[in-house]
Amino acid sequence: MNTFLLLWNPTQYPWNELEDNVRQVKETGRLELKWSCGRTNKIQTGDRVFLLRLCVEPRGIMGSGIVVEEPSLGEHFTDSTKEVLYVKFKVDVLLNPNNQAILTLEQLNQGTLADQHWTPQGSGISVKPELVEELETVWRDFTASSK
Repeated sequence: MNTFLLLWNPTQYPWNELEDNVRQVKETGRLELKWSCGRTNKIQTGDRVFLLRLCVEPRGIMGSGIVVEEPSLGEHFTDSTKEVLYVKFKVDVLLNPNNQAILTLEQLNQGTLADQHWTPQGSGISVKPELVEELETVWRDFTASSK
């Protein structure tokens, strides 16, 4: 199993259903999202993904899940003349950064996690394998303390 970062830039893509999606995960534990993974086609079913909000404060990890459908081409979310790869994942945690704390870039840039590039230009980059266990621990501790 590999781990990847999927990006959300609110200035490019307004997520109008975010509040409803957060509520659905909290109430039912069931939500699948189809998300752009840039040009990355190496993501496989069962891989772990973290949803990273960039470009607007607060910036950081706001969600996580497990891939249930490998990348496939689809219409670009802002330009219908282009195609991009999308991956489908089952969400296990989703936070709304507009009214909930998220795991910020400042927190991610502490200790050995600082060895990961947390502000990539494109979605679908790999988390360094040697950092995955620590990231999972930090994320689990963060989400447990924020409940």
